[in-house]
Parts: sequence; C-alpha cells; structure tokens
Amino acid sequence: MSKDGICSFGNVQERDMDLMFMESLLTDDGFVWLFLNKAGIACNSVEVLNVALSETDPEYGESDITAILSIDGKKHALLIEDKINAPAMPRQCARYNQRADKAKSKGKYDDYAVFIICPEAYYDANSEAKKYAYFITYEDCINYFSVKTDTLSKIRCEQLKQALSKGLGGTVEPNPAAIAFFEKYREYMEAHNYKLDIRNKKGSNAWWPHYATEFGNAYIFHKVSDGVVDLTFPNGAKNIVTMDYIAQWLNVHGMPNVKAQKTGKAALRISVPVLDQHKPFEDASQEDVKACFDAVQQLSDLALMLSRAASFVKTK
Repeated sequence: MSKDGICSFGNVQERDMDLMFMESLLTDDGFVWLFLNKAGIACNSVEVLNVALSETDPEYGESDITAILSIDGKKHALLIEDKINAPAMPRQCARYNQRADKAKSKGKYDDYAVFIICPEAYYDANSEAKKYAYFITYEDCINYFSVKTDTLSKIRCEQLKQALSKGLGGTVEPNPAAIAFFEKYREYMEAHNYKLDIRNKKGSNAWWPHYATEFGNAYIFHKVSDGVVDLTFPNGAKNIVTMDYIAQWLNVHGMPNVKAQKTGKAALRISVPVLDQHKPFEDASQEDVKACFDAVQQLSDLALMLSRAASFVKTK
C-alpha cells in the first residue's frame, strides 16, 4: 500500500458515509456488534433484516440510516444520524425519538435504539450530538476496521480517515450557559494555581476542556458531562494491552483510580464527578470541582514525567 493509502475518495460527503455504513451493517457482523455493545443489548442471535437510507416521516422528518434487526426473534431498530461536520438541525435528536416511537406504536418493530455516528471532535463540540442516547465515533470505526486484513476493511478505514480530514467546519453552536460555565471554570483553574496548558479559546462552549501535555502528541480531555478525565494517546489504540499494564502499575504506585480505556484512540482515565455545564459554575460543589482539576493535574504531571524520562532515551 502506498503512503497515500489504498484509495482516494476525493471530497467525501455524508451520503458517501451513509452508504458505507449501510453496506457495513449488511455484510459485517462485528460492525453490527459495535452498536449492540454500545446500547447494552445482549442476545443469543442477531440477524440484519433490512437497512434503509433516508427514511422519512411526514410529521417528524428523516432518519439517515434505519437498520431493522431480528434479535432473539424480536424486531429491533437502530436509527442512526450520521454527521461529518454539518450543523445539527433544531430538535434533531428529539425528532429521531418521535419517529421511532411512532413506528414502534404501529408495530414496525418491538424496540429501538437511537444513535449518532460522527467524528469525535464533532461530538466534543456539538451540544445537540450529546442528546442522543448512544454514539459511535468515526475513530471507533477506524479502530475496528484497522485490525482487519481484508481489502474492503482497508478501503472503509481509508474512507473514514478521509472524512475526518474535512475537519469541524461550522459545527460549533455558541451556548451561552456553557460559555459562562467555561469562563468560571478557567478562572477557578487560574485562581487555584493549577499548572495546566488549557487550549480551548475564551468564549468557546468547551464541553470537553482540552489540555496539551509535555509528552509528544498526548493530550488531556476533561469530559465534563461524562465524569472522566482522559490522558489520550492518539496512536495507542492498537496497544491497549500495554496501556492496561501501565494502568495496573500506576494503581499500585500512587494512582489507584487510573484505568486503561479504549476510546477512538487509547487513554489513561480517571473517573471524576459530573458537572452540569447548563447551570452556573457557582452551583457546582467545590469539592467536586477540586476533584476534577486534581485529576487533570495528576495526569498532566504523569505526562510530564513520561516526557522527561523519554528525553534520556535514544531513538536512533
């Protein structure tokens, strides 16, 4: 394979991605299980009965992808909104649920799960995306297809990567409550002398505050609404076993709350209290806020230590 990849798709559009996901659901059982596992659906048997694109309800609008599955003999629908970088439409998630409820009431299926599938950066920046009950990132899909050796999986992996290269575009919707929360969040960090390199711009929503580290391209996300802080290693997804060994070592050497986590990449994660960014920062428990910043600082210090240790190692 050339350094430029196995193929070039030109200007990848969301319709191209819809078709790829449709085909993957119909031909790749493991890809179907990405969705079932995310939704916590356990079963003995699963069969994809039908996948449709752009199903439209005259009252509640369009679903990008609708997959009907037979799960242990019962019909279960996956309704999937696909985004590369297009802005969300008003009440988009709510209308997915309304469409699903209507179809279920008419007996089209017994149960359903509503997903958004999108780049990780889109999910980070877009408040509407966080309203979906379940999400899968393009990075999750790349991680899945990249370990498969067949040509079609390599093509799918390349298409996902080229879609990611489009960037965020105009997806970020200013949210006054989130902006106000983040300004107070930043002020707290500075007033309490945390030594952190926060990269979110002032005036941004900053749903997931982003911190640079001293260790190469590793970075930290404080996933505020999820209640976790991740020291993320962009190239670590294929080495999650090694990451788990590192976490185990840290657990017995002063960092008992760290665990290895496969995201679209790989991370060392600390669970922290959830903070509500839709409410004033002042309403948050000061004990909870401190726990969040202490976790960020702890992982930042760990990255600094790794960087200093690496400086003694010759790579050539």
